[in-house]
Amino acid sequence: MNPKVAAREGIKARQIMIEGIYKDSRLGQMGSPQLKEELNKILNDLELEERNVCSALIQRRRGILVEAENDAAC
Repeated sequence: MNPKVAAREGIKARQIMIEGIYKDSRLGQMGSPQLKEELNKILNDLELEERNVCSALIQRRRGILVEAENDAAC
């Protein structure tokens, strides 16, 4: 198997789409770095420190594509 393909499949396995985030919500007003910090704060508050978010990207249709740092976070 091609290493680039294997790496991409690993990334896809750690991604989660959160839909239904609207412009008027607090999360809808944040940029990607702030979303990442907020999601990591929520995970830490839930005592899930080993489960962190690597990135949170706002999608055009008002969803958020979240990538976990490792497989344990999914």
